[in-house]
Amino acid sequence: IISIALCSCGKNLYENDLDLSVQKESSEIDNTKNDVTCEALVKEVSKVIGENYFPDMQIEADYLEQQTGLTNNLYDEFAGEMPKISTNVDTIIIVKAKESKIAEVVQKLSEYRNRLLNDTMQYSKNTGKIQASKIEQIDPYVCFVQLGGDTAIVDEQGDEAIIAYCQHENELAISTIEVKVEKGI
Repeated sequence: IISIALCSCGKNLYENDLDLSVQKESSEIDNTKNDVTCEALVKEVSKVIGENYFPDMQIEADYLEQQTGLTNNLYDEFAGEMPKISTNVDTIIIVKAKESKIAEVVQKLSEYRNRLLNDTMQYSKNTGKIQASKIEQIDPYVCFVQLGGDTAIVDEQGDEAIIAYCQHENELAISTIEVKVEKGI
């Protein structure tokens, strides 16, 4: 059992905890997908996560292709951010895939995630973030989230607590994207 730590202010360690069930429920009411830019979705995620959002550098198309194999013929647009400091792995990539290429984009991002999971040269402090990373398809968007920010609040509770904490941050990001795609920004 993973205990939930409270910070000195008495708040749950998930300061940015939103009622995800309410968000998802409200997003399911309107099934009309709005055309939202990937860049706007990344900005919304950074706002929701707040100061625990570590990515601070845009990912360029050539870097995306080099790291993931995603070429510009697979997508209409993308946006992504990663940290400037290479010792941190917090990353978000949102790809608006071409309709006929969604499965290929999911496959490429899954291969990228698997490479990260199998990279034994990662800093041990990033292992939980990588294990908690997630790929989610929200047609036509395919999202890769590997977030967690500062995990120091749960470090002493062990690897499972770090993974759970990062999974929560990733779910918060995905939930935000789902709502914004359904409702528009």
